[in-house]
Amino acid sequence: METSFTYYRRASGKAFIGRKAEKEAIKTAIRQGIDIVIYERSKIGKSSLVKQSLSELFIEGSKFTAIEINLLSVRSIDTFLNTLTESVISAVTLTPQERKDIIEAYIPDKSPESILALPEKIASKTGIHIILLFFEFQNIIKVPGWESLLRKIENNNSTLCCSRIWMGSGVNGMKFIFEKHKFLYRKVQHIKLNTISYKEALSFITKGFLSNGKVIEETAVELVYKLFQGDIYYLTHFAAICDSLSRGFITDAVVDESIRAIISIHEPEFTSLVYDLTDFQINFIEAILQGETKFSSAAVIEKYNLSSSANVKRLKEALCKKEIITFDDNDKAVILDPLFEFWLRNHYFNFTAK
Repeated sequence: METSFTYYRRASGKAFIGRKAEKEAIKTAIRQGIDIVIYERSKIGKSSLVKQSLSELFIEGSKFTAIEINLLSVRSIDTFLNTLTESVISAVTLTPQERKDIIEAYIPDKSPESILALPEKIASKTGIHIILLFFEFQNIIKVPGWESLLRKIENNNSTLCCSRIWMGSGVNGMKFIFEKHKFLYRKVQHIKLNTISYKEALSFITKGFLSNGKVIEETAVELVYKLFQGDIYYLTHFAAICDSLSRGFITDAVVDESIRAIISIHEPEFTSLVYDLTDFQINFIEAILQGETKFSSAAVIEKYNLSSSANVKRLKEALCKKEIITFDDNDKAVILDPLFEFWLRNHYFNFTAK
């Protein structure tokens, strides 16, 4: 059944919602030759945002070649360099001879320095603006010798003919690279994805249903918007399920069944997450959900059985490393996945029944 709500692929065109400020920031940075970094949890719309921004740049008259480089499976410097080389050469050549010519002209020794400089050299020679899109960049810290590699990358700055966008779904891993390790310090612009406004979400969902001859009440949209904390992936997934279960009016029963369905779909993942947590880690998460902020205080340590302030520090580090929580600009602990937070509150801890 065809639906107006596509959550399983990158959104573009009419399926793309809001983020006007983020799009303008990306386009401006690219025009100015400034590196961009985007780190948000998986499925929140990083790739869709970049794709839509590049599409608008093209429509506005910019000529460029965008090259995607996925680092998810990279575990060594050689693999990183090979992935970069193959991605770049495949994007700018059509024949084996062209490929051979580029290798002989620009990377005859295949040294790390020459490979890292390859995109900029090709861009300068051809006059084609190259935009490198690095996905899952947090994975670089799993590479032995990653610090040395990053120093070499820093020596190859973004230019007006070669731009770089660094993206990662490991929020804390990316923070470690760009905030603590200060990779590309003062040379990169961090673009944060703001929550889609309720007004934008309401318009997108109601119009999507109307295009299929269906109607959903605003109270239902408001309910799920709050439940998913404005997360556009979960909202779109929810709407797609509602669409598949209905014929005309989206009833309360369809809304309830769709919420149960989306929870059921993700529950095995959530169950696996908590299964691998220690009792101390579970207790710390409960403290977060109960609104505690002074985790190292004697009262909180005793109430939630956190053992000691030293253990609290270890718990924070462990849960951040697992990408379950992060700390915002005000140092407030946040559960990264809003549906996981809902599941924890209502299904695991079952706070509503207490």
